[in-house]
Amino acid sequence: MTVIGRLRMMHLPCRPILRPRAKRPLDIAVRTHDYAPGSSTGWHSHPGPVFITVTEGEVTLYEGDDPTCTPKVVSKGHGYVDTGRGHIGRKRVRSAC
Repeated sequence: MTVIGRLRMMHLPCRPILRPRAKRPLDIAVRTHDYAPGSSTGWHSHPGPVFITVTEGEVTLYEGDDPTCTPKVVSKGHGYVDTGRGHIGRKRVRSAC
């Protein structure tokens, strides 16, 4: 089991099960963001975790505290937990060649 902030993620052979914990009252916002090819979220942070599901294409993530600046690519149908620390997401343009 991996603990991320107040989240517990249980690793199973096929899919992780997330069990978020929060104190009441709890505010939940659901948003959809569409990014044009070549665009980005800009470097940013936020006060808590965000659950993200990629519904089309893919997003390339870079964490601000990663000294190697290793890209993490998340494809359509997959998701991740954004911890809120400084990061950027980019929608890369792929060549047709």
